[in-house]
Amino acid sequence: MIPLIVGAIAGALAMRTLQRSLPRNLPRAVSTTSVGTVKAKLREASISGLTTLEHSSAKLRQHLSETQEQVEPATAVADPASDSQPAQRESEA
Repeated sequence: MIPLIVGAIAGALAMRTLQRSLPRNLPRAVSTTSVGTVKAKLREASISGLTTLEHSSAKLRQHLSETQEQVEPATAVADPASDSQPAQRESEA
């Protein structure tokens, strides 16, 4: 508990020292227009990525449904064979 308190006090003193030593009128490192441009580019990249994900998801969904349609007829053929085995067991009993 003591290291936490000491760390908090040291952090507060460091922040106070930095605030006093820095000049009041610091020029902004990044202009507001460039921040807006970065936001717009990030938004466009996010939309593009989500659109790509949506299209690939739709293609995968379509592929899986086609695969499922191909598997269903194969299981339909196997079902009558499995139904005849219980009938044979009933006749044996």
